[in-house]
Amino acid sequence: MTERAIVDRAERAVLDRAERALRLVTVPFPHLAGLVAAARVTLDDRLPTMGVFASGRLVANPQFVQRLKDNELLFVLAHEMLHLALRTHDRAKGADRLEFNYAHDYIINDILRAELVARLREQVSAGEAKLADVEKLSEILTAKAVPTNEGE
Repeated sequence: MTERAIVDRAERAVLDRAERALRLVTVPFPHLAGLVAAARVTLDDRLPTMGVFASGRLVANPQFVQRLKDNELLFVLAHEMLHLALRTHDRAKGADRLEFNYAHDYIINDILRAELVARLREQVSAGEAKLADVEKLSEILTAKAVPTNEGE
């Protein structure tokens, strides 16, 4: 499947999931709402993972989207929106675009981890943690886990 009209239910389900997850990016990151509203998700199996153009066209490999857990998909979509927020495409002019993108990947992932970990800490304060049983706390942390992959 290359980029084209969505023709079957499976493709529609993947696209719907990606679009829902993209809207959910605004829950932990409300400052990205304008970019999320302008983004358009398309599917294309020629791309190995996911990427975004400066225009806001977000291209995703459908198999990649299917393999991701919900929290991982949210992380990757937030990552792509931050490429737009930080103007990666414009700022890479005059530089090796791929290298510049990789450099921004590290910065973006650090931003996302810091923000998500801060929110996690708000939800599980030290006062609550010492009273919780370790299995329950582990479940909470696992459900809100932040992916650790470097660069997308």
